Amino acid sequence: MQRTAPTATSHTQPTPFANQHRAALAAAIAARDADQARHFALEAALERAKEERRTATDLLRDAETKLERIKADNSTRIAYAFLNQEPDFDAVGPAEAVVEQARANLTRIEQIEEALGREIQDVESRLRTRHTSVKQALANVITTSPEFQVLFDERDKAWTRLRTLCVLLVKSAMSCVVICLMTLRRRFMSTEPLEKDIGYDDEGRYVPYEWDHELVATWQPALTELQQDAHATLPEKS
Repeated sequence: MQRTAPTATSHTQPTPFANQHRAALAAAIAARDADQARHFALEAALERAKEERRTATDLLRDAETKLERIKADNSTRIAYAFLNQEPDFDAVGPAEAVVEQARANLTRIEQIEEALGREIQDVESRLRTRHTSVKQALANVITTSPEFQVLFDERDKAWTRLRTLCVLLVKSAMSCVVICLMTLRRRFMSTEPLEKDIGYDDEGRYVPYEWDHELVATWQPALTELQQDAHATLPEKS
């Protein structure tokens, strides 16, 4: 049996992708979104089934209560019907039929609720796989993009620049007098960590190391958008 969930329809023709990695990302996103929509629909159906089960339980309880009352009154009714020469009728049978129907309805809705629960578990299992597939496809798109390669190039240039400055500082210090060397030694021999959110103590005051917040701010929303739209672009400037 084919499993379907409510989906939006569109007459817009899909835009072709620049490469196979973006096409794969689009397919992974579509599969994930389809299962997410299916999961949402199943969850809503499960809530509806729970409400119907509560109603069915109440109806069964009421039917059973009425049946017990009819059974309790049945002996008296039969006696007086005979005494008054009134036609007898079966009051218990119809009440039992109502109970059986109510019990059957409750059993059916319990089966539906269990089936929905199992299907939700299956979809949740698939969703975990879908999320992993999206992450892998996203990684392929990002790491093979020219914009990402620029980041590596800029980092290598920065390291080259840093090494050059360190060499110049050492050569400059070697040409200075001893007092100059001792004064500046700590500064030109110092290093700084490259991790984010790390700082240093400046006479009891915590000072974070600087990094380019503006550049990171241009990348973060682009990365987030790419998780939903395979056509999303990455920043070209670093």
